[in-house]
Amino acid sequence: MRFLQITFVLLILMLGSITALLGSHAGNQYLVERLNNAGLPLHLELDSGTVFNQARWTKIDWQGDLLQLSIIDLDYDIDLSCLFGGELCVNSLNAAAVSYSMALAKERSVLLGIDLGDALTRIAELDDQISNNDWQLDIPIFIRVANIDIHHINVVIANTRITADRLEGAVNLSGRDISVTQVKTTNVFVQVLTAEKSNALASTKQAIARVENNKQLDAVSALLNEFELYQVSIPLRVDVHDAKLIQSKLQINDLFLDFNAIDLIGFIDAGEVNIEKLVVDMPQADTSIKGNIVLQQGYPLYVNARTTFKQPALLNHLVIDVKAGGSLDKIDLAIKTSGPINTHIDASLAPLQPALPFTIQANWQHVGWPLLSPAYIEAKDGSLSLQGDLDDYNIVFSGSLDIDNAPLINLDAEGKGSLQGLLFSTINAQTLGGTVVASAQLDWVDGIQVSSDIATKGVQLDKYWPEVKLRPNGDAKIDFKLESDNDWRVDIHDINVAADMAGYPLTLQGQLTLNQD
Repeated sequence: MRFLQITFVLLILMLGSITALLGSHAGNQYLVERLNNAGLPLHLELDSGTVFNQARWTKIDWQGDLLQLSIIDLDYDIDLSCLFGGELCVNSLNAAAVSYSMALAKERSVLLGIDLGDALTRIAELDDQISNNDWQLDIPIFIRVANIDIHHINVVIANTRITADRLEGAVNLSGRDISVTQVKTTNVFVQVLTAEKSNALASTKQAIARVENNKQLDAVSALLNEFELYQVSIPLRVDVHDAKLIQSKLQINDLFLDFNAIDLIGFIDAGEVNIEKLVVDMPQADTSIKGNIVLQQGYPLYVNARTTFKQPALLNHLVIDVKAGGSLDKIDLAIKTSGPINTHIDASLAPLQPALPFTIQANWQHVGWPLLSPAYIEAKDGSLSLQGDLDDYNIVFSGSLDIDNAPLINLDAEGKGSLQGLLFSTINAQTLGGTVVASAQLDWVDGIQVSSDIATKGVQLDKYWPEVKLRPNGDAKIDFKLESDNDWRVDIHDINVAADMAGYPLTLQGQLTLNQD
């Protein structure tokens, strides 16, 4: 009996000690001091309250080798009475400033600051563990965080920096479900700097840029040759009922994009990503997107998107509707434009195949330039077909060209293209009762270079200009080059043209050179 009494007293003393440590501010201060002296890269400053109820932390700081985290003036209010109903209620969670940084030890191949190889490997390993263990997230009680208010957020991961003035929201957690009922972020700035700094001359910079672009294309081609889709299945569901980003900016090297607002409703469930609504308001255009992708098998997907341009003035009210379906093995696209430009484009591409095989079929009834009336160049009843891959594709073009103060021209062209340029084997133009036949090669790897052979036969200029009694027949070669410093040169050579001018024979031979001077 006495043993039971002693045991009972000791149990009460232990519970009292634990309650004193965890339930009182003095006890919490003692625990904080012990943690600060534990040899960890951790520093805690508890100003008032207790860990489990109405705590106010002056500072929470972790300065580890892998990552650094600092939270200033964190306070939260937990309603412990909810525990009797099987819930955990956090009435408020506030912080004056949060900073997080993780610097990579060495430069890696990254996209938007993310090491894709490492990220995909980790996803694959996690997915394999989940699949083998059949593990699912299971939060045993309902957790409700009613009011989140965090100011001055600063996140740095490798070469990507994300800052935000304020984040407000509310979230519920239960079982495998995370429900973001509301989140609003203000003045978000995402900065991604990947370009190397150089003090070289502009021409040298452009030469380096061309070399780097070629390296990137080679890297993409190699990646596509080896890439296999990871079968992703995360052990939870995340619902976003109302997410807003207000006044955001994105910088990728020298590219700057401003966003007035971004609204999102959607969910992620296992391997399924669903976007019920994504509305992006930018100064230049408004875009709305709805879609779904399943990160399993070939990643089946569908996307409906509409973009309405507001700037520049030439594109004002231009609407682009895009419908995409299929999978990442093959994506089928239907693109329709209306407003200043009316076209219809059907396309398909295989983004996971080497060199990106694709087909494009574009048709239009009327396209004018400038887009604002009156247009002095009009392309009518046109079609453009592209088929192949980025290393080798075929081009077929047909249509009519109506230019102010010039006769109507019916054009047909066939050629081939690659990442380095275009080669038109045949260009036929019919006008004024005659034909103009040409071939041309366009190269844009080192500046822009055009080499062409032109021959004309049976053209009767007096059909359009009655006072010009000239019917030229012959051929010539035309070379054009635009340098990276904007210097240009046109060389017309091997001119051999014979013409009948009002009954008198006329022969033109020689060479003509023009440049920016």
